[in-house]
Amino acid sequence: MFANLYRDEVAGLVLDDPSHEEHFLRVARIYPEVRAIAAAERAQGDRDAQACIDAARAGFVPGTRVFAQCVSGGSNPRYLDAISAVYARLQTQPSFLEARLSEEQAFDGDSAAQLRLSRRGYGDLPMIVLTRALSDLPPGLPVDEQGLLVYFLHEDLAGLSRRGVHRLVPESSHDIHFDQPQAVIGAILEVVAAARNPAGARAVD
Repeated sequence: MFANLYRDEVAGLVLDDPSHEEHFLRVARIYPEVRAIAAAERAQGDRDAQACIDAARAGFVPGTRVFAQCVSGGSNPRYLDAISAVYARLQTQPSFLEARLSEEQAFDGDSAAQLRLSRRGYGDLPMIVLTRALSDLPPGLPVDEQGLLVYFLHEDLAGLSRRGVHRLVPESSHDIHFDQPQAVIGAILEVVAAARNPAGARAVD
């Protein structure tokens, strides 16, 4: 969105298994039954999130059932202990929980609509789009078709720039930065180098 609105302030883009503003619309067209399932799951998720917000406003009590339901503790073996501690603390704050709920509610609605309206080509902006190779899609959907949809939507994103490159990252899930961090680091370094050499006329890879 920032690149769409302020193209002159963007030197390059690296998109790490990004969302596409058309993703949920395309899925709903291919699998009409998914729309009702997703709506029901979203409604339940909103209720659960609001219950956590209400509990946070009242003051969480560690060791209670609602605390266990709402605060994961931030534990993740990939995080440093200091990062896990910060994330655990954030999950007890109403403002954080409200912001997270707002983001989830807007994700495939207002946010996607804003991207569609602001969409533009990026000219010769150095750009790399990274796509996961392993599926972490919801159960019950044809993984091969869903995977192809994600792949071609990422192709579409890379096509926004004449210097855009689309790259499938082996042995990676949606969290490419965790699974294959060097692939993300390498892509960033490539785009920085390409941005510093605008006369290089060819794609960054």
